[in-house]
Formats: sequence, structure tokens, C-alpha cells
Amino acid sequence: MIYKKSSDFLMLFLWVVLSILFIVNEYSLTTVSDKGVFFAVLGIGIIVFILIAVNKASLISLLIICLNVLLVPILIQYYTGHSYGILSISHVTLHISEVINNLYLYDSVLLILSFVFNFSGHEKVLWNSSFLEDEQFTIWIRNFIALIFAIVAFPRGFGQVSADERFDMLLPGKAWNQLSVVALLFNLPYLKKSHSVRLTYLLVIFWFLSHGERADIAGIFAGLIFYWLATQKKGIFNNGILKKFVILLFGFVLVALLGCVGYIRIYHVIPDIRELLLNLLTTATISDVAYLFNVSIDYGLSIGHTNGQILITNILSAIPFFKQKTGFTDIINGLYPNPGGEPLLAEPIMDFGMVSLPIIGVLDFFFFFIFLRSGNKFFKYEFLVLLCSIPRIVWYGRSYVFSSVLFFVPFIYCLSLLLNKHKKKISEKNGELLLNSSSKTI
Repeated sequence: MIYKKSSDFLMLFLWVVLSILFIVNEYSLTTVSDKGVFFAVLGIGIIVFILIAVNKASLISLLIICLNVLLVPILIQYYTGHSYGILSISHVTLHISEVINNLYLYDSVLLILSFVFNFSGHEKVLWNSSFLEDEQFTIWIRNFIALIFAIVAFPRGFGQVSADERFDMLLPGKAWNQLSVVALLFNLPYLKKSHSVRLTYLLVIFWFLSHGERADIAGIFAGLIFYWLATQKKGIFNNGILKKFVILLFGFVLVALLGCVGYIRIYHVIPDIRELLLNLLTTATISDVAYLFNVSIDYGLSIGHTNGQILITNILSAIPFFKQKTGFTDIINGLYPNPGGEPLLAEPIMDFGMVSLPIIGVLDFFFFFIFLRSGNKFFKYEFLVLLCSIPRIVWYGRSYVFSSVLFFVPFIYCLSLLLNKHKKKISEKNGELLLNSSSKTI
């Protein structure tokens, strides 16, 4: 039995009070008064805090952070008129009140469900279960897969990679980078004690970053930080001040590195300190995804809804090499400038409007919750891959995770079982031969 703390009930009460105040402020927000926007944004900040307080270092907390951070460049654009890229120069109306309302509604659905079903409690139980006990040969094979498919995904040399060529992979399809990431995550239990695993992590991360791929690396680092926080026995808030400082410093350095990689990819020069700080505030990827979030709202208000067309396309995209020109990107390309990406809430907003957000929130929650309730080793790996895929899911769409969940995790898991079994049989045979030879000698 997993019990809830009294502080969680206090947080739920705080959300009820906050929601009442949010509704009272709705008229000021709808008329887009600065006062109304300020209090609505404050409400978003408070509900994000409540979600993190209830869910601790869980997948839901990471999802909420990645989703609500899209509000930052939109606010910068709203208050200053200058952010980054298409968001800054686009003539699409900035629908800030709709952005805030959509975020608050989706956040509220996840808060209620994670409280009722105690998501963080079940996640802690899953993390406390064991991984596979692998043979050294199995670990080496997974290292090899991670390295080979990093090259398959990004085969071009340094300094030769344009935006159009980045995903020109050696094999058909666009998801081979995910196989490399999955192989890395299967070797996570050996990261501390295996030199070969640490070297493979460094080489794959370097190769991805040198080819301008930040989303996967951001996902790996964010997911592993949240995994580490969730598996701390004392809890992060009981750790020393020095450890907290190191975590914050590491996070800042990582964000700065990813920002620098993005700047180099776009402008082909190394940024100075002023340009780097400006890039960190406006963040290219987040600004582009925030722009598309605003575009999805504009599409629904100006043109109408697609009545489930994008949802069906995303589901069918789980079929390997199946292509259907009715997805989010195809629809947007014909009407708006498209920097690339698919915000998590764009699909339901364009398909059915704001009314569908509670439904998609429930579906998203139970999609993740199913993996928690299974409680076996296979689903622990599935959940770890999902955790490290959250930035990509939130910024590039749900369909990006299908290849990993449906094909790559089962493949690596079954391969690991076969290799472990085969290696044990060989070891047992060698042991028997040695025993027989010893008895004959006697």
C-alpha cells in the first residue's frame, strides 16, 4: 500500500483556491490586459510548483517543466517584442491568453490524476526493482550497437552537416538515433563501474552534439538527473549544500553547452558571452516550438479543426515506413512558416480545440501509468526510455517515441536475454569440462 502525505492534500487544496482565483482573473486575461496576464502567469508558476511538490522528481514533473517552459519565449515576445527566429518576426497573432489557458487546463488534469493515483509513489516502487543481471559480453554488444547506430543516424563528418542533411541516415527511416539511445540506457546500471560503458556514453554524446543533435542529449541528461534524484534514499532536500550546488552548476553548464551547439548549428560561428546569454534566454528550440504552439491555436481560431486527422496520422506512424501526408507538419507547411517540431498540445488543439485537452491529458497520463503498474524488468526499461524521451515527446510529438517503445526496447531486451543465456551456457560447459579434466587427472 502506497500512502499519501498530508502535504499532498494541502497542495491539492492550494490548487482549488488557485483555480478559483484563475477563473476570477479570466476576464482580465481574455482582454489581454498586462495585469491579467501577470496574474495568470503567476498562476501557471504556482501550479507547476504544486505539480513538482506532489510528484517530486518524477516523469510527470519533467513533462510539466518541458511543457510550461514554452511560455517563457512567448512572454519575452509579448513584453519585449523580440525573442528568437520565426516567433520574433512572424505576423501570426500572439494568442497569449489561449496559450496560458491551455497550459493551465492540461496541468490541472495531470495534477488531479497524479494525486489520485499516486504516480510518484508507484514510480518509486518501479525504480526500486532490479535491472537485468548482464554478462560482460552483453554489455559490450550494447556498447557496439550504441556506437554503430550513432554513426548510422548521423553519418556525415564534422562541419559538413546542414539542417536538411542532419537526418539523412544510412538506413531507411528517421529513428536510428533512438536505437543508439536505447542501447545506452540499457547499460545505465554499469555506468559507474564499467570503463567501456563510460567511454561509450562520452563518444555517443560527443557524436550527437557534433552533428547538432540536442534534443536526444537533453533528454538523456534530464532523464538521468531525474532518475538519480528519484533513487536517492535520503532525498535531494536532505543532501548537503555542496551537492545541490554541484547539481545546479552542472545543469547550467549543460544548458550553456546545448545553447552553444544550437548557435553554432544555425550561425556556423562560436558565440561570444553576450550572444550566448541572449541565446539561453530565448533558446532556439524552445522558441521555435513555442511559435508552433501559438500557430496551432491560430489555426483552430482562423481555419477550424481537423477533427482527429492528426491523431489518426500519429497512430498510423507507429507502422514502420508508413507515410501519410496528413500530419501536423504537412498541414502547417502549407499555411505557416515551419521551423520544425510538434508541441505536445498542438495535436489535440488542432484536432478538436481546447475541449479535448482533458481527454488527451487522461490518455497521456494512463499511457505512462500503465508502465508503472506492470512492475517487471522489461517495463522498467520502457519507462526509463520514456523518461529520457520527455523533451523530444513534448517538443516534437508523441509519435517520436513509438519506434523506441514498440521496437527498439523489445529488441534490445530480447537480445540481452539471449546473449546472457548463451554466455551462461558456455560458462557452464567450460566449468563442466574443467571439472571432468580435473577428475581425470586425479
